Amino acid sequence: MLTTIAHPRLRGEMAELCFFARAALLGLSVSKPFTDCLPYDLIVGYGNHLYRVQVKSTIHLHSRDKRYMCHVAPPSKKGKYSPEEVDFIAAYIIPLDLWYIIPIRDIGGRTISLCPDTPSNRYHPYRERWDLLMTPPRQPARVV
Repeated sequence: MLTTIAHPRLRGEMAELCFFARAALLGLSVSKPFTDCLPYDLIVGYGNHLYRVQVKSTIHLHSRDKRYMCHVAPPSKKGKYSPEEVDFIAAYIIPLDLWYIIPIRDIGGRTISLCPDTPSNRYHPYRERWDLLMTPPRQPARVV
């Protein structure tokens, strides 16, 4: 089980493999860039569109209020990922084998709180939302 992998980077790489497997079962194509210096981990394709996905994972449960904390900021710089860099964060709660597919524009901070049993949680609408990766990107409004 991934929860027994102590090294965070190795656990992150294993989470990426879990993403690959789940995405493939759903009919998505997934590519890994040759370099690891890009702000995204994977490129996900469906039909004629591609998305840049940053995979994050957590095992950290706050037992008091049953929420998992997931750090979703870039490791090497201050701030957050921007929509010019990444399209989605795929946040994986390892002990529950549960994914959140969150558009980058809806990420609120450097760390997010995921409460799987709380429908009022900010990120609950993104729980297992793989369909977002199967939807063409929204086009900006055209100025005439």
